[in-house]
Amino acid sequence: MLADKGRLYSYAFNGYWKDVGTIESLWQANMDLLQDKMPIDLNNSEWKIYSSNPPMPPQFIGSEATVKNSMISEGSMILGDVENSIIFFWCACRQGRRLRTLSSCLRSRSVQVRMSSMLLLLRIA
Repeated sequence: MLADKGRLYSYAFNGYWKDVGTIESLWQANMDLLQDKMPIDLNNSEWKIYSSNPPMPPQFIGSEATVKNSMISEGSMILGDVENSIIFFWCACRQGRRLRTLSSCLRSRSVQVRMSSMLLLLRIA
């Protein structure tokens, strides 16, 4: 920009910012949302979040499922145990499965998760 004599502006920003240029930093940004004291206020009307969410049914949490310190998106079905995780839309945690410390999307009836503390992005038909 400067070489082309274009105008360059700066903005003094105070608040939460996270570079999500790597898988690890994207995972950490998701995990930041699960802290007791969240680094950003998602309900702040002056800081709107714009996204495209297709119309979906609400999430389903089974009567024997457990969900602790997690965010479950619409269209998801939780029948197993989910802890410290962010589950994206149209994902499933089947009965007997345990998800821990994940930012994930699981779309298969037979997926077995045996990992923890890592980003898991699966698109299985």
